[in-house]
Amino acid sequence: MFSRNSFLLPVNCIPFSTIGPKVTLYQLVTTLCFFVIIINSRSELSAAEVTLTASADTGIHESAPDNNMGGNSFVSAGSNGALSPARALFQFDLAGIPSGATIVSAQLRLSVTGLPFSFATDSVFGLHRLNQSWGEGQGIGQLGSPAQKGEATWNARFYPEVLWSAPGGATAADFGSAESSTGLISGPGDYTFPSTPALVADVQSWVDSPESNHGWILISESEGISRTARRFGSRESSSPPQLTVEFTSPLRIDLITSDADGIQIQFTAEPGFNYTVQFKETLESTEWFTLTDFLPQSETTTLVAIDSPNAPQRFYRLVRSNP
Repeated sequence: MFSRNSFLLPVNCIPFSTIGPKVTLYQLVTTLCFFVIIINSRSELSAAEVTLTASADTGIHESAPDNNMGGNSFVSAGSNGALSPARALFQFDLAGIPSGATIVSAQLRLSVTGLPFSFATDSVFGLHRLNQSWGEGQGIGQLGSPAQKGEATWNARFYPEVLWSAPGGATAADFGSAESSTGLISGPGDYTFPSTPALVADVQSWVDSPESNHGWILISESEGISRTARRFGSRESSSPPQLTVEFTSPLRIDLITSDADGIQIQFTAEPGFNYTVQFKETLESTEWFTLTDFLPQSETTTLVAIDSPNAPQRFYRLVRSNP
């Protein structure tokens, strides 16, 4: 049994199902266990937003199959005048998005910094989720430079031993056949690959399972047409690839302790939300009472609500809402 004065780690806790129209996470303290209730309505809560610069990127070229381009200020994708294709690889570090977060939207911005000197052809480019890891490398030059061990090339994910399933990568084995997002690319400037359910699913899966985060490969849908090639600013440039993600953070009570001063209920507050710690005295009761209200914080903050040490047995819940 868990008494009011001995808050141990919970065992055999019972998760309750969705029971209402408002999204709130309740974490209840009882004499038996800590209970979690999730009430589903994320659309009512504002989403936090983060913009991330690529943590790794490189281009791979059929015309220089054992060269690496990871140190250049650009990556290339599309076909040149000789119909020799290039493809670009991008990866983003999502460590700044909290574990358990729900991804609401994701969009990728790329900047075209170069195109063929004449007769450049517009084409639709698609982002495909990569299923295999790869090495960014530090090669430089118009077509890169001879790859060093562990760098990505047209032939290899990690030169020279670990090859793509086929040169340039192959669908299914190396990357998904379906495009996660697409964009029509023309002249110089910024282009946004819009949020789609597939792009959101990619980012969500990487937040949930960071080891599966291998990024995307950018491929022109018209590799069989000449002069679709484009240079895009790399992470080393002044116009790097940027991924903007909207998400809602998981709502939870981080720690509950008890001492002579009372019950301390500690949680992490995301900026921009109201928080309320409430209580009731029986599980059967439908009436909740406010213990403490917290106004929106300007940054992520640890907050603590304190209840009297003389209060009877109580159930507590944490409620998050828009101002």
